[in-house]
Amino acid sequence: LHAGVKHKNARFAATVFHLWHPEQDRTQLPVNQERLQNLLRSNTVRARIGLDKLGSV
Repeated sequence: LHAGVKHKNARFAATVFHLWHPEQDRTQLPVNQERLQNLLRSNTVRARIGLDKLGSV
């Protein structure tokens, strides 16, 4: 998000196609929302342990 990528809420403003799937458990939703808010407040650009740490595939 801090590498020039914009986070935008497009609710009611864009056409979206979504495949149906069963609803997932939302007990962790508050924790996940807090993690997103922390990320938005930080200057983090990439994951500490990302795909580049996995080596060749």
